[in-house]
Amino acid sequence: MKGIAHVNRGRALTDHSTGGSPASGAWPDAVNALNQMRRVTLPPFFGLALLIALPMIANGGPIRAYPQTDSPSTLALVGLYTLLLSFAESVLLTPLAIAVHRFILRGERTERYRLDLSNPRTKRFIAYGFLLDLIWLVPQEWVSLAGYSTPTRLVAWLILGVGAGLVVTRLILLFPAIAIDAPQAALRDARALARGSTWTILWAILATALLGCFFSLAALPLLIFAGYSLTHFGIVPGALMLGIAMAAFILVPTTALVAVASRLYRTLNTSAEPIAETA
Repeated sequence: MKGIAHVNRGRALTDHSTGGSPASGAWPDAVNALNQMRRVTLPPFFGLALLIALPMIANGGPIRAYPQTDSPSTLALVGLYTLLLSFAESVLLTPLAIAVHRFILRGERTERYRLDLSNPRTKRFIAYGFLLDLIWLVPQEWVSLAGYSTPTRLVAWLILGVGAGLVVTRLILLFPAIAIDAPQAALRDARALARGSTWTILWAILATALLGCFFSLAALPLLIFAGYSLTHFGIVPGALMLGIAMAAFILVPTTALVAVASRLYRTLNTSAEPIAETA
C-alpha cells in the first residue's frame, strides 16, 4: 500500500492522516492507525494486560494505597510500584507509538514493529518516555507522601499538574521527530519548535484527552464487568479480565495522544522537507 505524500506550504502530508486541526483529527488518525496496523497493536495490548493482571494475581487483589491510613513506607512502596509499572508500560507501547508516528508523518504502514532495544531510535524514544513519566508521576507521589490534608493535597496536585503540563508541551514534539529520524531531533529543537505555541499545544493535548472521556464512557461496561469478574469468578479470571479492560483504557487514548503529537509536529514544523512516496 502506498502512502502518497504531498507538500502544502512546507507541511508534510500523507494520505494516512485526516485534515483539520491537530486535536480534531487525532482520534480519527489513531483509530485508522490501530485498524490498519492490527498486528503491531496486539503485542503491546496483551503485554499491558499481563503487566496489569500478574501483579494482582500475585498480590491476591488490586494494589492500592490510601494516603489517609497507610504508613509512609507503604505509600512509598506503592508509589515505586506505580512508577515501575509506568516505565514498563512505556517500553511496551514504544513500538506502537513509533509505528503510529511514522504512519501519520511518513505514510508507512507496517505489519510488524519489533521492540529492538539495541536500536538508537528505540533507546532514545524509551529514555525520553521515562523522563516524561518522571515529570508527570514523581510530583504526584511526592504530594501523597507529604501527608497533607485532602484539600491541600488536591491544590498541590493541581499546581504541580499544571507545571508538569507546561513542561510536557516542550517535550512532546520530540517524540515524532525521533520516530521519523528527523535531522533536528534534540531536546533544544523540540523547545524551539514549541516556542510561542505553548497554548496551542496544551489545548490540543487537553482536547484530545477530553475526547478520550467519551471512549472511557463507551468502554465503561467492560471495566464494570471486569470488576464484577474479580469479585465473583475468582482472582485469576477476574485479574485477566481487568487487565484486558485496563489495557484498552491505556492503549487507545495513548495512541490518540501519539497522533496529536504527530499532527502538532507537522503543523508547527513548517520547514519540514517533502516526504517521498513510501511502500
